[in-house]
Amino acid sequence: MCVDPNSSILIDNVSGSNISNNVIKTSDHGILLNRTENSFIANNEFVENWAGIELFYSHNNTITNNNATENIYGIIQSESSSNFLLNNKAADNQYGVKLSNSNNNVIQSNAFVNNTLQVISSASINIWDNGYPSGGNYWSDYTGADLKSGPNQDQPGSDGVGDTPYTIDANNTDRYPLMNAIAVHDVAITNITTSKTIVGQGFNLYIRVQAENKGNRLETVNVTVYVNTSIITQTVNLTIGTTIITFTLNTTGWTKGNYTINAYAWPVPGETQTKDNTFTYEGFIKITVPGDTDGDRDIDIYDIVRLASIYGAKKGEARFNPNCDIDGNDVINIYDVVIATSRYGYKEP
Repeated sequence: MCVDPNSSILIDNVSGSNISNNVIKTSDHGILLNRTENSFIANNEFVENWAGIELFYSHNNTITNNNATENIYGIIQSESSSNFLLNNKAADNQYGVKLSNSNNNVIQSNAFVNNTLQVISSASINIWDNGYPSGGNYWSDYTGADLKSGPNQDQPGSDGVGDTPYTIDANNTDRYPLMNAIAVHDVAITNITTSKTIVGQGFNLYIRVQAENKGNRLETVNVTVYVNTSIITQTVNLTIGTTIITFTLNTTGWTKGNYTINAYAWPVPGETQTKDNTFTYEGFIKITVPGDTDGDRDIDIYDIVRLASIYGAKKGEARFNPNCDIDGNDVINIYDVVIATSRYGYKEP
């Protein structure tokens, strides 16, 4: 349905209407739902009206993706319950939303921007967020910070959700106010490092993938590491910024040889920039006989001397060589020497 500007739309005592893609200016009501149920009101523009959308004794309707700007009231609900107000924007109105004797409405993912009063609520108790991590609404007058994450907002890392609730009145609270009016979904893989470049067959290699959440919402992401054609996948929560994800590759049963490594962050819903979701490790890692510290597939005097020259070195010290830490316990000690000397003279056929 499409109407001329300055006209109102009245939905009176019906069920199942679909009203979308209208621009209504300088009218009394943009859209008025009177005793209406199960209708869908979407993608409309309301400018300089008395009210953008009004619901009167109307229930179980969905109001989504509408913009109400510079009206007296953006949205009014009177004696109207169990409606869904999702992804709407109410900006620069005198009153963003007014609720009178209207309960159990879900009001979530909306943007309330620079309204003189964001909400007027009388004898109404409603649901202002969808829990964590989906969150609630964006409020331009919210003064809280976003330094933490998690359902209790007590874990490290920014997640696009305010650390403290937005209080509407004594009976209504947005527990998880959004820090940005528009959701941006963008994840990337920015680096890959490994615990060593030479690993003895049967020992662990640790692959550390640096993932970045470039958007403004917490994202749940599947990250896959490819070692040649072998696949390891983890599902992780990415707070805003950089996260290191560690993958363990147990090389028991793996064929000795050179292996390439790639990592891929599977696109999240709403993501459009995916070129940086893939990252390739520079060079390759070698799986070889334990004790071969230089990757030449034999154990000779050079391997033993290399071990002996840094005997006692610990991870973090400048002289520590991870390829000589054969058993991966972060120190070059007698166990590494025994592993190498017990195979002294071995040469790959």
